[in-house]
Amino acid sequence: MSVEGPVRHARVKGAIESWNCADIVRQFEIQSGERLIVDLSGVREVDSTGLGELIDLHQKMVKSGGALALSDPSPVVKRLLETTRLCRFFTVLEDEMALNQFKTVS
Repeated sequence: MSVEGPVRHARVKGAIESWNCADIVRQFEIQSGERLIVDLSGVREVDSTGLGELIDLHQKMVKSGGALALSDPSPVVKRLLETTRLCRFFTVLEDEMALNQFKTVS
């Protein structure tokens, strides 16, 4: 995990599934007003429990005055977000300009 001012970056690899999603999300200790970017380019699978944990993380971030963005979703994750229409719920960053804009918004 890396930090740039009030923005933290985390990269998740492999799968976000029922057996590991709580451990993955637990690593993101939420700080008040913090912005978190989770890079999903290395994720090959997400199950319903994993999606639920990401939704819960998003809600906790917003409640704390922060924000969560998902960056560079792998094709599998992108298709899942589109199919479930969660691409409307999450901030999904797919290019450098969107990433820089998320970093600078207060």
